[in-house]
Amino acid sequence: GIFSINMEYDSEFLLVPIAFAKDIMDYDGRCNYVEIDLKESQDIEMFQKELEELLPEGLFTTNRFEKNAVIYKANESERLVTILILSFIILIAVFNILASLTMLMLDKSHDLSMLHSMGAPVKTLRRIFFLEGILISGFGALIGIVIGVVLCYLQTSVGLVRLQGGIVDFYPVLVMLKDVLLVFAIVMVISIAFSWIPVNRMTRGMLMEASDRKR
Repeated sequence: GIFSINMEYDSEFLLVPIAFAKDIMDYDGRCNYVEIDLKESQDIEMFQKELEELLPEGLFTTNRFEKNAVIYKANESERLVTILILSFIILIAVFNILASLTMLMLDKSHDLSMLHSMGAPVKTLRRIFFLEGILISGFGALIGIVIGVVLCYLQTSVGLVRLQGGIVDFYPVLVMLKDVLLVFAIVMVISIAFSWIPVNRMTRGMLMEASDRKR
């Protein structure tokens, strides 16, 4: 039969009977390496350190991270690029929110000047629109995270995106809490930074313009 894992392994490894491999490699009855599977709760680095202390000189150990360092580095690079692209998408969405806030402030300019003349401080008026922008961004981020988690759950349980000719039937995904929190933090930081400065300037400018009209 045919045994296929992926292109990288298929081009470098060949599965043959152990007797045939011993004849080709001129091995005796001894093995050249031993694989050890640990429980998820065990510390890999601690176990590796203790094992190396017991092994004689000339023998060494490698864990799965060291053995597949290239793959893990590639995955980490893809993760960073994905976060960067997501940040640009969030930035574009924040500009849409700012446009909506600008239209709202222009529409409510008369009400703002009236509230200010009645004694409402500029800080309070500014805070109204600032909090509105934060609420829009926060609710949008929560809705997006919920939809993303649901899609990931469907992918792991049903397999929305399937793979052809691979070792797995569908594209594997894993939801990590730190990534979810990181995405939410990025949304809120960008929203706060790009909401406070324009709202601050526009509120001050609109109130000054309203005061000039009264004069």
